[in-house]
Amino acid sequence: MNYYNSEPYKSIFDSKFYIPQGSLSAPTSIQTANQLAEVNARLNAGVSGVDLAPINPEVFEQIPKEHFKEINRLAKLSNATASLHGPVVDLAGFSQNKYDKELRKQTEEQLNYFIDRAHDLNPEGNTQINFHINTSIPGEIWKKATAEEKKDLNEKEVKELLEREMKSGRLKEDELRRIEQGEIKEAMGIVNVETGDLSLLRYEIKDTPRGKVIYTPEKRLESFNQTEWDKEKLRIFELQKQKEERETMLANNAQKYEFLEVKNKQEILSYEEKVELSRLRNASAIMQGHIIEINSHIETAINEMYNKSKKYSNPEEYKQTREKLKEQFEPIKDFYDKEKGLIDEFERARKARNEEKMSHIQEEYKNLENSKEETSKRLINYVNVLPTPDTWVPTNKLALEKTSETVANSAFAAFKKFGEHTPMITLENYQQDLTLGNADDLRNTIEKSRSMFAEKLASEKGISKSEARATAEKLIGVTWDVGHINFLRRKGYSEEEILKQTKTIAPYVKQLHITDNFGFSDAHLPPGMGNSPIAQQLDILKRAGFKFEGDEAKGRVIIESGAFVQHFKENPHLYALEAFSSPLYTMKATPSWYQIRDTQGAYGIGLGNIYPEVHFRDVYGGGFASVPRELGGQFPGEKSRFAGTPNT
Repeated sequence: MNYYNSEPYKSIFDSKFYIPQGSLSAPTSIQTANQLAEVNARLNAGVSGVDLAPINPEVFEQIPKEHFKEINRLAKLSNATASLHGPVVDLAGFSQNKYDKELRKQTEEQLNYFIDRAHDLNPEGNTQINFHINTSIPGEIWKKATAEEKKDLNEKEVKELLEREMKSGRLKEDELRRIEQGEIKEAMGIVNVETGDLSLLRYEIKDTPRGKVIYTPEKRLESFNQTEWDKEKLRIFELQKQKEERETMLANNAQKYEFLEVKNKQEILSYEEKVELSRLRNASAIMQGHIIEINSHIETAINEMYNKSKKYSNPEEYKQTREKLKEQFEPIKDFYDKEKGLIDEFERARKARNEEKMSHIQEEYKNLENSKEETSKRLINYVNVLPTPDTWVPTNKLALEKTSETVANSAFAAFKKFGEHTPMITLENYQQDLTLGNADDLRNTIEKSRSMFAEKLASEKGISKSEARATAEKLIGVTWDVGHINFLRRKGYSEEEILKQTKTIAPYVKQLHITDNFGFSDAHLPPGMGNSPIAQQLDILKRAGFKFEGDEAKGRVIIESGAFVQHFKENPHLYALEAFSSPLYTMKATPSWYQIRDTQGAYGIGLGNIYPEVHFRDVYGGGFASVPRELGGQFPGEKSRFAGTPNT
């Protein structure tokens, strides 16, 4: 198959520029731990760079550590480079259906191990090790609006609703701009930062008796948090109601209890009255125990709500209500402490059969009851004053924070061990619908990771801020996959909008994954065989400073076309050389690969064996192939080896 030596396939670059063979790298198989054999096969094919791709963590851990050092030796002998595609792990700490902070810590430890192995590939350089930015958790899911949806968005009523959403803070200004340009955030992943639970909120416009109502994911999120908070308030109110019911039961028993106690002192109780007095005493003790327990539950619930509100609500809003909260809570706590103290004293007096003490405590308890109603009001006010916390947040928000933390921590751990030879960590764009899936999110993650890493370098290693920042920019960057970004097409986006994503991320790119597709699946075709705007993206990256030639560029452009090999049993590297108009010779003059491939050689007799192979192997060969098998050769022979007869 020759896709490129006839119009319009001669080269995807249209002679703008070329990528030499020395900049290209080939990945190994993702399915085997025998990466040493894979690297050897790639180097034998003549590539200048090899990207180890054991993306399954279990497969990665089956690779002996000595193999990485041997790969380094082979790369040196071949004047090639070796990079590493790290296993697919969630850097933020998400599992398949939950967020787990312990999993994030475990992932960080895994990264440290992966980076150590990357260092073994080139202890004297900065081996590039790449990780996917996301794995399987929904982030922000945008799409181009349909004609019907655009009609809805252009209605005056809906436009006014969107303006109000922005003024309320539920909708960001740039999101409103995207909506006005015909985009819709059709869904958004959210995570409970307390429990780790996940959910998905969808965009919807509903017709109601009051007219159209727009439900953006942000509006649903605010409602989600408010509903959760209202449930916690309701729990406290229910506990308070249970307590009041028991206090009413206690008060109803009190009059009869006191009457029987007076008769008991006079020793004029009948047998039935003695039984009733005993029952009332036990009932009172049980009710008092319930009240103490409920008070404890109320206090615990209040403390939990206070803690959540302080941790997750808007800091400014919490600051404004802090003094008011303190003013409301102290009388509530004083009341509960006094109530518990009296109940405890009464129980001790009852066990000691100290009637006088019991009577005195009951009087004090009656006096305390006068402030019960006021305490209930204070409790309700306190709970209502607490700012609503954002316990449910967008998965993107948490993913950015935790991914940056993982990357910065692992980069710093590596720097402490390897210094200037620390491996370079790059994050690769993957699915746009998952967390941190677009160029803006990826850029923000890189910036935050660099800032956190630089801060650690400055504070813990005593490096100047400018040097720390430069080191962070050198060691943390992006692997841009030109095929993955093409998935935007399935959401209705155009080539121009795909290129905008590339322009956003271009200054951060340190490595390229070249693969082609038609925007719907990760087809892994050689460049030019799909509809990804590869040439235009590479042109943008070149203008932004990405190097395609020289020592700095060696092995940085990785051709990922494994599926093509699987189905067509051909080496995709040759098609990449054609697509990139790579020069045939090291002097970088014409002809290029697309010009020379499949042309007839100029030599009269060509290369290779003129006679059949049997002449060289069996008859006139100077090697050892013709000696008997017993001695390591290939010749079978049937007669004695010492009879003087030929081995025929």
